[in-house]
Amino acid sequence: MDADGNLKDYLAEERGEELYDYEGNQIGSGKAELKGYIGEKCYFEIDTETGVSVDAVDKMAMYLQLFSKFNETAGD
Repeated sequence: MDADGNLKDYLAEERGEELYDYEGNQIGSGKAELKGYIGEKCYFEIDTETGVSVDAVDKMAMYLQLFSKFNETAGD
C-alpha cells in the first residue's frame, strides 16, 4: 500500500528478486553480481517492463534484500 492506503499496481516476492502484477505476471526482476577486473564491485540491477513504475522505497527494499542475500553467499 502507498502512504494514502491505496493498493499499488504490483507485488514483490520477499527475496527482492521479482515483481508481479495482481494477475501473477512477472513485471520486473532484480539481481546482484560481482563485476570488474580489478577490485571487483557488487553491482545491483532492477529491471521492469516498459510503463511499470516502482516507488523508490520499494526499490530500496528490493536492493536491501538482494544485498543481504548477496552478502550471505559472497564468501562461498
